This record gives sequence, C-alpha cells and structure tokens, in this order.
Amino acid sequence: MDIKKTQQKAEKGNIKSQEKLAWYYDVKRYYKKAFHWYKSAALNGNNPIIYYNLALCYLRGNGTAVDYKKAFYWTQKAAKLGDSDAKLALAWHYYNGIGIQRKIKLAQKYYMGCIGTKNATSAYFSLGQIAYEENNDYKMALKFFLKAAQQSHPKSCYFLGRMFFEGKGIEKNIIQAKKNLKKAALKEPKAKRLLESQKFKNSVNAVGELRLGGKENN
Repeated sequence: MDIKKTQQKAEKGNIKSQEKLAWYYDVKRYYKKAFHWYKSAALNGNNPIIYYNLALCYLRGNGTAVDYKKAFYWTQKAAKLGDSDAKLALAWHYYNGIGIQRKIKLAQKYYMGCIGTKNATSAYFSLGQIAYEENNDYKMALKFFLKAAQQSHPKSCYFLGRMFFEGKGIEKNIIQAKKNLKKAALKEPKAKRLLESQKFKNSVNAVGELRLGGKENN
C-alpha cells in the first residue's frame, strides 16, 4: 500500500482509504493514528467492522481516553449491522453493565443471538454463567456448559467439574468432576486450585475406598 497516496485520498474523504489507514496503523505504536482514522471512517461510512474496532478503541483506551458509553454506542451500531463479534460484545456490555445499565434479560437475548455464529461457544458459556450465578437454574446451566465444554472451553469445563463435585444440577460424580477439572486446569487457575484442595482429594480418596471395599466384598 502506498501510504502517501492513501493518506491523500483519506484526507479528501475517501472512506475506503480511511479504513485502510485505520487497519494499517492499528498497532500499539500508532494507536492515536489508528483511532483518528477509525473515527473518520465510522462517521463517514457504514462498515460494522470499523464501528466495532472504534468501540474497542474506546473500551481499551487505544489512542484515546477510555469511554465506556461511546464503546457501547459503537458496539451497538456494529451489532445492528450484523457483526458477530459486536453482537457478543453487546451482550457482554449488558451483562456487566459497562457503558449501559446492567440488564440480564437483554444480555441473555443477545447471547442467544450468537448461537449459530463463530462465537457460539463463548455465548453458551455466558448463558451457562447467567443460569448458574444469576438465576440459580443449575439444570439450565449444565445444558449450556456441556455445549461449550464440547469445544473444550476451559471455564465451562471448570464449571462442569465443580457441578459434578458439588452435585448441582446433576448427580454428584467425583470421577466426572476430576475429568472435567483436569481438562480445565491447563488454562483455568480455579480448576487447578480445586483439584489440589484437600476437600477434593478427600472426596477422590473416599471414592477409591468405596471401590476397593466393593471388590473385597465380591
């Protein structure tokens, strides 16, 4: 790309050139330039990817001051135009109350809208988290965590392991608990801590003793 010519076109209002410059400069060293061109392209154009990238600038403070309300505004615009990453992010904004009042039902709605997209696994996990932590609906949580765990989602495997260990939403099963926690432990510190806890070790030992006792009785 000829930067000089592209910039000349961008300064004359050419949206495609503005977009190209935004992507070109989107590295830490040039965040201010990237933000400038993302904003120009967003204000002049109708590209959901540009909208969402501008939202990320505001969310992370890349090239500009952190502004959660503006991050939400541009995320919402991108989501309305069908950007799948923006849809997931919009649900996240509503779930966490970032830049907008916290609304769990709207978060659920937008997470459900991500099923069938490339972000389905993340959406299943978040739906499971809402069911588990907000609604105390452990059976529904189990359903969603199982979906995400099929794709080896670490946090979903952790929650599954915990649910099998505690007997929430499903019959207590230490073997399944250990299996899922081991899958999660490589990337999820909470899973590793639970596996190494004395309480968990005692439960595993108790299962071992029961099995041994059963063999002796036979």
